[in-house]
Amino acid sequence: MLKKNRLFTPGPTPLLPQAQTAMASYGAHHRTADFRALFTRVLADLKEFIGTKNDVLVLSSSVRVSWKPRSRT
Repeated sequence: MLKKNRLFTPGPTPLLPQAQTAMASYGAHHRTADFRALFTRVLADLKEFIGTKNDVLVLSSSVRVSWKPRSRT
């Protein structure tokens, strides 16, 4: 069976082989110690990148999810 990796943005958009390899190379489950270590490092890097000492909140959803709690005042 031939399986083509596609990036499903308006298109579908064909991916470069280097991008396909990078996407397929590491799939850490979100409950493993490896993922926790990676996520902790990413949060620290985001704080530095944004230039804040406050906590950074990462939402894996659309921006509307972050608006919803604010609208219930």
